[in-house]
Amino acid sequence: GGLGLIVTDNAYHGVTAAIAEASPSLGAFVPVGATVRTVPAPDARQSRARGGDIGETFAASVREAIASLRAAGVQPAALLVDTVFSSDGVFVDPAGFLQPAVAAIREAGGRAVSVGANLTDRSERSGLVAAAGVPFGPLTLLVNNASLFQADSIADIDEALWDAHFAILAEAPVFLARDFAAQLPAGAQGDIVNIIDDRVVDVPPAYL
Repeated sequence: GGLGLIVTDNAYHGVTAAIAEASPSLGAFVPVGATVRTVPAPDARQSRARGGDIGETFAASVREAIASLRAAGVQPAALLVDTVFSSDGVFVDPAGFLQPAVAAIREAGGRAVSVGANLTDRSERSGLVAAAGVPFGPLTLLVNNASLFQADSIADIDEALWDAHFAILAEAPVFLARDFAAQLPAGAQGDIVNIIDDRVVDVPPAYL
């Protein structure tokens, strides 16, 4: 029953009317909504500089946002993040660092839902969009940001490594986009953001 959303400072969650106000990266011409609060992205370097743990530091920011929403008479509904924080700078380590923030939003009566799949496994990938729609309903934004760029050479490349790279970098974005388009309600607008690993366009000489 809550309306309050918590997002990171440079989050991008889409441009449709329902979600643009929770996408601060769109800039000053699309103001953050009255029921939205922003928090700094979980940057491990900044957390260490302040002598804190990345997970607890991020959770503390989430708790402050929860308190701000409640002070305005708004019930927190969800912590909404892209789990690699792609528009904030990409923060993925250490594993499990989001758990304190997840606990904080759930304690406040909000929701934090994680949906995942091994993108090299077609059976898992094929159900990912549908699984994400279970807790949230029809999706309006797909961000293809998964990447794999393992060291290889003409001497040691093998079929398994070849298949894994193409499964994640080429096949998954195409078929996730297909599944995303198929689940959009008639007349609904959806957005797809494809984020390319910079090493793809500037391949280091040691890589095949």
